Amino acid sequence: MRTILNHLAFGTDRSKAVSVEHNKPLFVPAGLDSLSLIGSPPATEIDLGKINARNPIDLWKKVYERLFPSENTSELKYVEDPAKNSQYAEPEVDAMRTQKDQELEQYKRNASKSWKVMQFDIRR
Repeated sequence: MRTILNHLAFGTDRSKAVSVEHNKPLFVPAGLDSLSLIGSPPATEIDLGKINARNPIDLWKKVYERLFPSENTSELKYVEDPAKNSQYAEPEVDAMRTQKDQELEQYKRNASKSWKVMQFDIRR
């Protein structure tokens, strides 16, 4: 870390050292990493044999997708706005929120009117 800061601050030579030890800070300068240095994904040989991948990136993607399957967004249910939930009610905050919501609605109405006026002026 010291060498990279010296490089950035004083323009000294950049270190070619790579640190990937799990109990030390991770340090991999740009251009010094590759999938061959990273190795194969953490999966058993049987699992790796079942995966059909053309290149190392596809292999990593498939293993990742197996470990962390994507959620089906159609099954996600609507979550109610916590600001309107009485469990989280705070009188001062709720009063300010109501005031700001009213100000926003007023601003939208005024902006809408000004746009309509501008549209009429353009058509003339």
